[in-house]
Amino acid sequence: MAIDTAQPGSPGWWLARLLTKLDERRGHYDLLDSYYDGRNVIPVHADKACSDAYRRLMAVSRSNFAELVVEAVRERMRPVGFRTGAAGDDLGDNEAWRIWQANSLDADSMLVHTPSLSMGMAYVIVGPVDEEIGAPLITPEDPREVIVETDPRRRRRVVAGLKVFHDDVTSTDAAYVYLDGEVWRARHTSPSRY
Repeated sequence: MAIDTAQPGSPGWWLARLLTKLDERRGHYDLLDSYYDGRNVIPVHADKACSDAYRRLMAVSRSNFAELVVEAVRERMRPVGFRTGAAGDDLGDNEAWRIWQANSLDADSMLVHTPSLSMGMAYVIVGPVDEEIGAPLITPEDPREVIVETDPRRRRRVVAGLKVFHDDVTSTDAAYVYLDGEVWRARHTSPSRY
């Protein structure tokens, strides 16, 4: 079925709008991630043989300071407890900690901290209560796959969100559009990448 992208405020309109914004910034995040991973662009000039030799020399002779800086900060980012905003709310503090533990965020919080430090942005998606863990499901997300638009008057209020990814199992591209209390899904069969 075709998605209506012309009607302002519709799920299709938000999909097109946020996908365009996500595509515009993807190159920036890919570049920053390449510095963190030590895959940053090596200048290419001269003929192919010279270029290959130059790449090998650069690969063994460069130091990845970006990773060192990010990891030096990230390894110290360990929540040890929670305090809710309400005075004397010990039960709320304990419940927040239980939700954190149910989502294995002791191990997975690095999946938020690392892109936040290396790319300057990271996301989490908080879903409804998952029966398996007995808590709201919290998933760390890559900023190259997720984007939100906030209310211009209240920057902490998300108006719409989008998550896109390629599902290798089904060979489809998937999109989830998050609107006020609703989740819209779209899938597109894509050719094999191999």
